[in-house]
Amino acid sequence: EIKKICNEIKVELDEANIPYGDVQLGLMIETPAAVMISDYLAKEVDFFSIGTNDLTQYTLAIDRQNPKLSAFYDSHHPAVLRMIQMVVENAHKHGIWAGICGELGADVELTDTFLKMGVDELSVAPGAVLPIRKLIRDAEKIAKQEKAKEKAEQKEYGFIAVSIGDGLNEVFREIGVDYIIEGGQTMNPSTDDMLTAIDEVNAKHVYIFPNNKNITLAANQAKSLVKDKEVIVIPTKTVPQGITAIINFIPDASAIDNEAAMLDA
Repeated sequence: EIKKICNEIKVELDEANIPYGDVQLGLMIETPAAVMISDYLAKEVDFFSIGTNDLTQYTLAIDRQNPKLSAFYDSHHPAVLRMIQMVVENAHKHGIWAGICGELGADVELTDTFLKMGVDELSVAPGAVLPIRKLIRDAEKIAKQEKAKEKAEQKEYGFIAVSIGDGLNEVFREIGVDYIIEGGQTMNPSTDDMLTAIDEVNAKHVYIFPNNKNITLAANQAKSLVKDKEVIVIPTKTVPQGITAIINFIPDASAIDNEAAMLDA
C-alpha cells in the first residue's frame, strides 16, 4: 500500500516538474508478530526501525502505561533482546539496515550490546547524543585493540567458570580455567559479564561453566551474541559439577566430543 502511495506521489511530482530524491521506505517493528516474519518483510523495504517501547510491552504482555505493572516492565529482558537480535540478523541477511527507535536507544547499559548485535543506527534525544557517541567511540577503540589481540596466536580451547571465594578460584586456575567470574554470595553475573569474559579468552572454542542453574540463561544469552568464536555452555549447577566437568576434558578430542564427555561427567 505504501509503495502504491509513493508511486502516485512521484507521478504527481513528475507532472508538476518538481524534482525529488530517492526516498527509502522503512518499516516499524513493534510487535512479536512483525519480528517473527521480519525475514519476509525485509524483502519489501529499505530499512527496519525497531520500536523498543511497544516491542517490550507486547513481548512481555505488560501495559507500560499502567503504574501497577511498572515493576514487571523490563526492557532488558532476554526475550526482548533476542527479538531485537533476530530483526537485525534478518535485516542484514537481505541487505538492509536496522535501527533502534525508542527509549532503549539511549540506554547506555545496552549500547555495547547493540553494537555487538550489529545495530546500524540508534535514535536518541539530543541530550543523549554525546554520552552515546563517547560509548561508541570507546567501543571502536576497544575493537581495534581486540583486532590486534586476535593477531596473536589463538589457542584451540579456553575455559570460563563462575566461582566464589579465593580458595575455589585457585582450584579452577590449577585445572586450567582461563577466566573466572566472581559470583559472590548470590552468584548472579550478567550477560555483559559473560561477554567480557568471552572477549578476554583468546581461543577458538570457549567453554562456559555457570555452576549455578540461575546463571545458565545469561551464559546462553551471551553465547547467542558472539560471532567470532564458538561458545559452548556446559550447564553445570554447582561448583563441584564444574570442577568434575573440566577434569574430564580431553585436549586431543574434538569440541563436540569434549562437550559430550563433560555433559556426562
